[in-house]
Amino acid sequence: MASVGEIALGAFLQVVFDKLASPEMLYFFRRESIRTQVMNWEKTLREIRAVLDDAEEKQITSKLVNLWLEELQDLAYDLDDLLDEFSTEALCEMIEKSQSTTNKIRAYFRTFMRLNLGWEDWCPYVGETEVRAFPCLIELSIKRCPELVSLFKGEEERQEQQQMKGLSFMMRLESLKLQDCKKLEKLPRWLHTFPFLGELKISFCPSLVSFPEKALKYIISPRGGLPSTLKHLTISMCGMLESLVAEEGMKINCPSLESFEINCCWNLKFLPDALYNDDNNLKNLRRFKIQGLHSLESIPEGWFSLPTNLREICIFSNKKLDALPHSLQNNINFRSLAVLQVGSLRTNTLKKISFDRFFSLETLSILNPILEEEEVELSVFPIEWMSLPTSLIQLTLDGFPYLETLCSRQFQKLTSLQKLSIRRCPRLASVPKEGLPPSLQELYIDYCAEFTSILEQGLPQSLLYLYIGNCPKFGSFPEEGLPQSLLRLVISSCPNLGSFPEQGLPLSLLVLYVLKCPILKRLCEKGKGKYWDLIRHIPEVTIDNRSIFDT
Repeated sequence: MASVGEIALGAFLQVVFDKLASPEMLYFFRRESIRTQVMNWEKTLREIRAVLDDAEEKQITSKLVNLWLEELQDLAYDLDDLLDEFSTEALCEMIEKSQSTTNKIRAYFRTFMRLNLGWEDWCPYVGETEVRAFPCLIELSIKRCPELVSLFKGEEERQEQQQMKGLSFMMRLESLKLQDCKKLEKLPRWLHTFPFLGELKISFCPSLVSFPEKALKYIISPRGGLPSTLKHLTISMCGMLESLVAEEGMKINCPSLESFEINCCWNLKFLPDALYNDDNNLKNLRRFKIQGLHSLESIPEGWFSLPTNLREICIFSNKKLDALPHSLQNNINFRSLAVLQVGSLRTNTLKKISFDRFFSLETLSILNPILEEEEVELSVFPIEWMSLPTSLIQLTLDGFPYLETLCSRQFQKLTSLQKLSIRRCPRLASVPKEGLPPSLQELYIDYCAEFTSILEQGLPQSLLYLYIGNCPKFGSFPEEGLPQSLLRLVISSCPNLGSFPEQGLPLSLLVLYVLKCPILKRLCEKGKGKYWDLIRHIPEVTIDNRSIFDT
């Protein structure tokens, strides 16, 4: 069977071939007199594809071949970006000459549906001429345009008519993406009227302060302030952005909205509320994520006040957020919620969340809880009065500075738990004596400075993957040995570890990876180390990033 990498790379190469054969690229290559070089380039790519097909047919699994595939995939991505730049340059020249081009070329432009622009020396505005050239445009992506200030010339009232005329040619837009436009200050003031806009992504636009104020008249209407057709809204790394609507308390009506994601917008002070109506405004919302909003103090109740089909909620690294909406804490309306990630919340807030009432919850991550000054140190998890749902499959605890032990009684109730990750818990010394859930398949212990050992009965016989990393005091495995089910063992940056279990390693083990463990490295030397006979049967053994079978 072909690997995922081979399948993806083969499909990606076909995309590259299609781009090489596109009319605008052929025109560009002829003009630059590089057609011969490109033909040689294409021949080489086809030879590479033949090798890929052969690898698939013979089911080649060599590590060197896989490494070559990874490097080739990176090269293919770079090639695709380069072809996009060539294509953009060709289009730029054709647009500049549009007044003297033939009707045939003009007609060709009018069929374009997707446009990807990335001009480093672009002018500060997109003019009406550029937009009118693509009346069928449904996807517009603008990236790495450091001089771009606005998508249209003139935002003044006296120029509204001209702007609306230009916007009429963007009314078919279904996707608008703006990336790395450092001087972009304004969005089209009639953005909210785009009747087909389903995707809006804005990232790395540090000068963007707010969404268009002109939308205020539209916001207070029954239809809301963002395009009612919007399905995916993602805004990231816009440090000056203060609001998504004109005034705090403004409400939106987005019945099509499926994902809402705001990341690292440090000045964002408030979120829009959701308009209440009989049709359940946010009935299609599946994903809600806010991260790194350091000025945000609250989340409007409207986002969670009605029964939803939410599958994922992520709320973390929001420094001023003191509380969650009551509807989220009481979890009345979350029958479908599968993923919950909360971070940088005060322990008093965590205690108010009825986790056990999220009946469908499969993944729970709790990061960097903030301890109140008057509270007793948080040394045990789950904390008092916290009960976890038995539906949990994955649990992550990250950044608990006072955590010393896990409550084995509570953990034994997690009969569906398959993956447990514990990171940055400097006081945690070991896993529970009574052991972990019998269903557990993966265990990760990372950056736990006091973690010294795994006690007897600590590891279940169902375990497939064990990772222990950055635990300088970790020195021993359980005396009775590791589970015979174990397939993969990774030990990283544990300089005090100098032995394997006396019984040896499980015969089931397929992968052993050791990094920055000097004592263990010496004992595993090929042909002469103490543990050479214990590990020679393992198909893949890597020590300090080198296979011991290659030495």
